[in-house]
Amino acid sequence: MPKSLQIYRNKTGHLATKIPNDHDGLKEIELFVAKCFPWSQPDGFISLRDKKGREIAFVERLDEFGDEQTRRLIEEELQERLFLPRIEKIDALDDQIDLFRWKVKTDAGARIFYTRRREIPRELSKGGVIIKDIAGDRYYIPEPENLDSRSRELLWMYLD
Repeated sequence: MPKSLQIYRNKTGHLATKIPNDHDGLKEIELFVAKCFPWSQPDGFISLRDKKGREIAFVERLDEFGDEQTRRLIEEELQERLFLPRIEKIDALDDQIDLFRWKVKTDAGARIFYTRRREIPRELSKGGVIIKDIAGDRYYIPEPENLDSRSRELLWMYLD
């Protein structure tokens, strides 16, 4: 189905496609793109869903979409939805009663954010770490062992 599915941006800028309706015609629906396994399979297992969350199409790999333009639209949508700053350096990690205050450098610039003391970071099977702040934003450390020694020390203090 993915190769025959025509995906485009509609007048409001959302991804859309046309599917059969009950009257022998086609109706436009907006699509929402979701990675089923964003951490363990970042380049595959993509679900296209309607507004109600019903799956319209599923692909194991982006190249299952027949044309380059469709792949580019899906990739753009995923990048927009999955903005995930990568922490490159931890400048400070301060203990403040029920919160930790992080001062970091990311691939998207310097950031300051707070995490709850009881919020446990997610350690990924491939070795990365996901940290969720009090606003629900996530930060990614793909290879904690490659951080500088001071950053590693601060991170391990937090993880223990």
